[in-house]
Amino acid sequence: MHRRLHPSRILFCTLYFSLAGIGQTETDSTAQTQDEKKEAIPWKKKLVTSIGLNQNAYSNWAQGGQNALAWTLRMEGEAVKNGVNWDWSLSGIVVFGQTKQEKEKTRTNTDKIDLDGSLIWKMGPHVNPYFGLSLLTQFARGYDYSKDPPLAKSAFWDPAILTQSLGARIKIRDIFNSQLGIGLKETMTRRYRQYSDNPDTEKKRKF
Repeated sequence: MHRRLHPSRILFCTLYFSLAGIGQTETDSTAQTQDEKKEAIPWKKKLVTSIGLNQNAYSNWAQGGQNALAWTLRMEGEAVKNGVNWDWSLSGIVVFGQTKQEKEKTRTNTDKIDLDGSLIWKMGPHVNPYFGLSLLTQFARGYDYSKDPPLAKSAFWDPAILTQSLGARIKIRDIFNSQLGIGLKETMTRRYRQYSDNPDTEKKRKF
């Protein structure tokens, strides 16, 4: 025995599946748009530059003193990206300055290159693994001015201190926020090996 469907039921079923198909298309499009937005999260960048200049001049000064000119250039940069599953952070500080005193040669009074980077995996709301990397060195040759003549003691990438850290960041609401991990440190030198080698070491290795 065959049962015939009423035309209104056929129309209703057709309309229902049509709406369901439209809803499915809109859902897929919305999900795709959200994924595209997640992938298109931009980097937040910041760069601050400052120049300092200081001059001391004396004329007929009975208490003594020397004319001096000092300048310092400082740059601080940061780039941060807070993604859906990962957080990236890069930062750096570069400082260089010199001083010129009367009857003396120009001296470097500050010299630093300090770079840091970190990567956080957003694994959960409370515990997130991280990896960190940092580099510390300088631009120009450094001297020990207490010696006569001044004795060179450092230079670019001499030393260069490289550190790596691996661990987890733990946060429980606003009650507890800590970071636990392990770290490695390497000191690289070329000429001034007092930073990388113990003078009391009997056997010395060069790479």
